[in-house]
Amino acid sequence: MDRRDFLSLVSVPAFAGLVDQSGPSRPDSPEIFVWRQYSLKTGTQPPRVADYLQNAAIPALNRAGVSPVGVFEVTFGLPTPTIFVLAPFATPAALFGLEATLARDEQFATADPPT
Repeated sequence: MDRRDFLSLVSVPAFAGLVDQSGPSRPDSPEIFVWRQYSLKTGTQPPRVADYLQNAAIPALNRAGVSPVGVFEVTFGLPTPTIFVLAPFATPAALFGLEATLARDEQFATADPPT
């Protein structure tokens, strides 16, 4: 099997789910994806932000109905340590109401955000 055959075998199933054959969008599928980039300083800031995301922010987002949340760390290519966060929202109202939802979350309110 050469490279071209392998890529065609991998790409067909991977992209088959991107074509919506069900007509109108389903209400349970995310409509909005938020992609955030955090540019950090070297030293203690990257592990502190990772700890905050793992123990405070992502559990709070999950409790608010935002799931799954993806976190990606850049290992090379950008000049500074960088973390990307991808979060799906079912509706625009869910995205715009997130701040109020997080403000009511007691566990998230007591977490110490990194500086």
